Amino acid sequence: MRKIRSVLFLLLFLGVACAPKDLEYVKVKDWKLDRLTFKKTTIQLWVVCHNPNRFSVSVEHLNADLYVDEIYLGKATLEHPLEVPRSQNFEIPLSVEVKTLTALNQALAWVAQGGQTENFSFRIEGKAEVKKGLYRHNFPINYVQK
Repeated sequence: MRKIRSVLFLLLFLGVACAPKDLEYVKVKDWKLDRLTFKKTTIQLWVVCHNPNRFSVSVEHLNADLYVDEIYLGKATLEHPLEVPRSQNFEIPLSVEVKTLTALNQALAWVAQGGQTENFSFRIEGKAEVKKGLYRHNFPINYVQK
């Protein structure tokens, strides 16, 4: 009985000590227009993040709202789970479904500003689920790039 308690305590301690830290958002690296229809447009977006953990983790799910210049564009989702290397920067490929009229308005604003993405502010808000072994952790996403 004493050995079982010791083993359970050890497993609980290791689970808490090895809990993953939240990923750190660095910047929006690039984006491209993927699909264009009359109703919806799909945009691919690459977000650079940093894994502060001393071990690799897996990003299982990601759901976030994307804003450009404080205008809601659409929902950003992760299409496939992503393995994240330990203590390194990495890219998260996101797919964003946007109403075509909203995308055209933003594209026209982009052309009017000379095609410079530095003039836009990006904001991503939502949640992501990170997994390490049997441990799962949901963390908030609050990223702003001006």
